[in-house]
Amino acid sequence: MATTELGRTHRRSKGAASHGYFLTGALFFGVLGVVLPLGLAMSVASGPAMDWGVLLVQLSVIVYTALRLASFAAAGKPAWFLIVVFGYAYTWLGLTPMVQYLARQNPLGVQLDNSTYALQSVVVLVGLVAFDVVYHVRFREKPARAKGSTKAFRLLDTRRVVILALIAVASTPVFVQALGGFDVLFTSRQARTEVLLDSGLYSASSKASGAIVTAVASVLPFVALYAMTMILVNRRELRRKVDFVALYFVVVCCNIALNNPISSSRFWFLVVCLSVLFVFPWARSAAGVRAIIGGFVLGSIVLFPYLDAFRYSDGSRENRGVIQMILEKSDYDSMVQIGNSIKYADVYGYSFGDNFVGAFFFWVPRMVWPDKPIDTGSSLAQFVNYHHENLSAPLWAESYIAFGLVAVVGIFGVFGYLCGRLSRVDAVQRAVLGTISGWTFILVPLSVYVVLILRGSLLQSMSRLAVLVAVLLFCTASFKAEIPEESGRGSASSRNGEVR
Repeated sequence: MATTELGRTHRRSKGAASHGYFLTGALFFGVLGVVLPLGLAMSVASGPAMDWGVLLVQLSVIVYTALRLASFAAAGKPAWFLIVVFGYAYTWLGLTPMVQYLARQNPLGVQLDNSTYALQSVVVLVGLVAFDVVYHVRFREKPARAKGSTKAFRLLDTRRVVILALIAVASTPVFVQALGGFDVLFTSRQARTEVLLDSGLYSASSKASGAIVTAVASVLPFVALYAMTMILVNRRELRRKVDFVALYFVVVCCNIALNNPISSSRFWFLVVCLSVLFVFPWARSAAGVRAIIGGFVLGSIVLFPYLDAFRYSDGSRENRGVIQMILEKSDYDSMVQIGNSIKYADVYGYSFGDNFVGAFFFWVPRMVWPDKPIDTGSSLAQFVNYHHENLSAPLWAESYIAFGLVAVVGIFGVFGYLCGRLSRVDAVQRAVLGTISGWTFILVPLSVYVVLILRGSLLQSMSRLAVLVAVLLFCTASFKAEIPEESGRGSASSRNGEVR
């Protein structure tokens, strides 16, 4: 009798959970896949007669990305790589290009024929599907080890984090001086760029030296802040240590100086803010994940264009509406640039990976390598005779220029495998340790930084990515622990996440 009643209760709870899953998913898809596209479409003054076939292909990008985001919201799990990839694609490659196509207007003023409009959407879909499929495939991954055997783990090391924080604090005055002082850092990005040009770190032929300096200057205080926040969230006893808390507040001040939204790029500032936000347990809850998905989408449309209010020193401010922003600001040039890459490849042929080689060897000065490939965004800007070259070059465009759809499938397949592999390693280690792993610490900022890689150009994003990975790895330590036979926690770790 008791067993029967228990079974009924279990079935009812499973049914309620299933009902909640589908209800949440339907609600998110209704908003993302129907309400937002229809609302924006109805707000657009339609241009010349449109091709329904082209519009259907574009809508398929919106539907696919909306379905995936709705499934993530329904599951309520912090699959950050997936959420960021499909969140970016939904806004920058789905929703805003639909508005631009309906109005027959885009930020670059480029005229594309219907076949290019359709092909650029196909390129996006092919890349997303390749990423999505390979992300979930396991290629000869090692089977789970038997209980009682040993396994290598990574954990966040408090001692290394303190060393990093001290280095960040000590180097901040040097970087502040190198970037023009506090007056420049709290004036505009334009003022900071002018200082780098005057100092010779930026030049007409190369920005490698300046990119490395700015990368180190921004990454050191950010990772110190992020790591110390994670430690304070997970270790109560350190919240009572005056010296550690005092160091934390000094690191906060260093970030205000070097990573503020006035002189830093908007995408990097979002990496800093979201990475710190994701540390808190609320962000990993179902409610937190759903709020982040909704906030990411709405913020990228409504808030993001206005975050460059301090980009220029002339005091100009944006007062355009959302539709005008989508149609006129180069913030939303991603899909147009994919179309430009298709036309570029038709005219000049494929690069066969030269653009990727140049990005991976970003640190080599042009005086040493005169024929080093230039930034792909700049190449496309020159190709369409745009008045400035600081344009995006989405990973889809980089891949297509390399070798067409074949490269799109290959690059996004590799990208999906790396993201999926890192996510699974983190999940396994968290399950065994019973606490955050070093891979959790590494995964969070990398997943947010993926937005910069997706938007491109790859050459511009590589210097900061290399420094970021190196500093994140420095803050963790590897050790071997015995997989417990009864407990879910490793014997060589404590629940506070520190290596012993």
